[in-house]
Amino acid sequence: MIHAMRGQLAQHDCISNKHSSRASLINSLGVLCLQDVFNCMCLSEGVYKVVDFGVDKAAEILAAIIEGFPPGLVTLKRVEWSQPDAQHR
Repeated sequence: MIHAMRGQLAQHDCISNKHSSRASLINSLGVLCLQDVFNCMCLSEGVYKVVDFGVDKAAEILAAIIEGFPPGLVTLKRVEWSQPDAQHR
């Protein structure tokens, strides 16, 4: 019984440490860096949606994804899609 309780406490400490380390990471990165990360995440997800669903549906999905973030964390103003026949490097 005591070993089980120690295990639970150790697991709780581990989770607590992970949470505090995430919080310190967020604090050290700052809002501007987090905005860059979230913008990149949204753009990356948008690219896959274009491939899967086309431009119009991808724009709807991307808008819904952006709305899921707290205000001010995603700062995308607009997105332009490449033409299907455009060569990429």
